[in-house]
Amino acid sequence: STLMCKFMKYRESVKARLIETEEGFYVIAGTIRKESGMSSSYFLVDTGASNSIFIADVATHILGKSLLVGLGRTIHSYTGMVSLSISNVRVMMEAHLVERSMLPSIKGYAISGILGSDFFLSNKVVLDFSTSELYQQTSQRSDTIYGCFPMSLGMESYKVPMLMLENAGGCFFFIVDSGSDINIISANSLERIQDVTKEGSESFCIQSLAACSQSVEYIIPFQIHSLTGRQQIMERFACPVTGGKDVKCQDALFDINGVVGNAFLRKHKMVLDYHQKLFYSMTGFGC
Repeated sequence: STLMCKFMKYRESVKARLIETEEGFYVIAGTIRKESGMSSSYFLVDTGASNSIFIADVATHILGKSLLVGLGRTIHSYTGMVSLSISNVRVMMEAHLVERSMLPSIKGYAISGILGSDFFLSNKVVLDFSTSELYQQTSQRSDTIYGCFPMSLGMESYKVPMLMLENAGGCFFFIVDSGSDINIISANSLERIQDVTKEGSESFCIQSLAACSQSVEYIIPFQIHSLTGRQQIMERFACPVTGGKDVKCQDALFDINGVVGNAFLRKHKMVLDYHQKLFYSMTGFGC
């Protein structure tokens, strides 16, 4: 079933600070209703997740069993209603419910849930990584937006925002994923890339999938195509030492070659506007 979430007080503007954690992820503070009453908590902001997920003990009532299909794995879960408050505005939403062990561990923050694209779309949320803010938007921008991309590319196939980059005439598709602290490219995609510079090796972690792996880092040139033109960019990507194949979901129009994570979002001061269904760079993708 389609998951829905809705702010209960539209007249009150929702505005929250995107808190950057020690590992480079983003959370927002709020409160959530439990059997013992409202409790302070944090929620991971995950643009690479199509569905919002919460720990099972925060449900006000259970609706039924469900399957949460992610990239490369399927999670048995329940759907239920949860009640949370962000900036003192109450949110009632239907979401997937899982055991706490299924949620990622964020150093210094007790995470009660993951906010995904269903939440951002339903509530016309804007995620501004240039000012580290999350807020609700109800009107259209009238000024010129530089480095702008429609969200429809990823939303139609994978239900998350995606970016297309080009190298040597080949097109590569990346999830715009705040659930990853770095940029990641698959091993078989890297074989098609020209003029790469190999750097050192390290571990990386995608918090939304609670997955960690050893990787080798590369500096890769890409051309980026926005609604306002074409530009050359140089980005650091981690390539998994083992595994690391392209991902394709059933009935999707194209493979996923990797993710651009928070390193990319911060560098280019990205804004994800789920009201206008656009995302763009406040720097125009200048270096």
